[in-house]
Amino acid sequence: MIRKHESANMLVRLPPPLKAWLVQEAGKNCASHNSEIVRCVRERMERELAKVALERAKERAVAAAAAAE
Repeated sequence: MIRKHESANMLVRLPPPLKAWLVQEAGKNCASHNSEIVRCVRERMERELAKVALERAKERAVAAAAAAE
């Protein structure tokens, strides 16, 4: 059987101030605590991937400029 969305369970321990912030943000976004955590992690992952892509593009531009000389 193939499930559309597979997920893994993970226990996360949060310091009380972070938990309070998470509860507040989830409430503002009409989201569950879980979906708020997933959103935050996904945003971080996308920023990291974009950073790597930008660094690679800069490296290619430098290499192209050096080859053109």
